[in-house]
Amino acid sequence: MSPTVISIAALAVYAVSATFVVLSQDRPGIRAQSTFQIGSEGEEPTVAISIVNMGRRPIVLRLWRGDDLMGNTVGTYLQPPEGITLTARKRYDMRLRKADLLPRTPGNGKVLFRDAFFEDTLYRRFNIQGIRGNLQRLWNS
Repeated sequence: MSPTVISIAALAVYAVSATFVVLSQDRPGIRAQSTFQIGSEGEEPTVAISIVNMGRRPIVLRLWRGDDLMGNTVGTYLQPPEGITLTARKRYDMRLRKADLLPRTPGNGKVLFRDAFFEDTLYRRFNIQGIRGNLQRLWNS
């Protein structure tokens, strides 16, 4: 093989690799983690949730949703009404109290969350790391 063919092949491999890196960084991605926090004196325990946009494009989170023990899903809109815009590397923190696990449903029933996740304006679901165990600990506290 001639040096020209080798250099053209190397350039093509580099171009494909660079395109793959740029496209993988351009995808929307949320990293959501939860931690159980024992309340200090006079404070109730909470589950702290931290959400970070790991992509380069902004993501608008419109609500957090939870699944109950029967598999039904109930959502709570995030404030302001249009949702929360997370630009690249922006972080949003929230806390869940035990009372937040029992939202009122339209039929005046109560729902016990066993799982929770976030949803954006494109109806994509973003799971929260460790949320099931932390919700259980909060409910048992």
